[in-house]
Amino acid sequence: MRVLQVCPLWYPVKQDAPGGIETFRAQLAAALPESGCEVTLLASGDSADGERIIPVSKVSIYGQMKKGTLQEYIYYEQQQLRLALAHADDFDVIHSHIGPAGFVLSGVKGCSGRVLHTIHSPVYRDLQWFAQQQPDMWVSTVSKFQADRLSEVGARNCHVVHNGIKTDAFTFYPGGGEGLLFLGRIEKDKGADIAIRVARELARPLVL
Repeated sequence: MRVLQVCPLWYPVKQDAPGGIETFRAQLAAALPESGCEVTLLASGDSADGERIIPVSKVSIYGQMKKGTLQEYIYYEQQQLRLALAHADDFDVIHSHIGPAGFVLSGVKGCSGRVLHTIHSPVYRDLQWFAQQQPDMWVSTVSKFQADRLSEVGARNCHVVHNGIKTDAFTFYPGGGEGLLFLGRIEKDKGADIAIRVARELARPLVL
């Protein structure tokens, strides 16, 4: 099966990328061939070594924005969508990880039924409204909570596929200390405030 993975352009798709989606995508691209899939990335040109890549830009966008050499992400994403459509006939499945901008791919003649959108972000009312308008769009979520939010408004092709992780890449030390650990960006949606509240209630040290 030939799979086109449409990836965010903020960071390169590779192991230990600054972006969570990009890191996950690199692991997925490495694992899919074991299931008989031929994977191509539609991503920035500096993405994972050894992968088939259709480059949208030579290098990822965030670094260029930081240098001031470009200002607006949306035009690069539009070029990415045009490339996805131009190459669509070469693939059996188009798997989009870029969020709402990619939803248009499901409505293009010839692509219907071959596009899967993975929702990596929270499901708010606006996405629920869109799911009501397009109940047959194929969607995967990374949590049951997201899937339930979409299914309750009529999404018919919504399934949970949790983010995979290579557990053998981590060393487990049983019987550790009393401390707690929060790993993630410091922003509201990640729940650092909840970790702090739990640590205070349990009177245990916390490392953020």
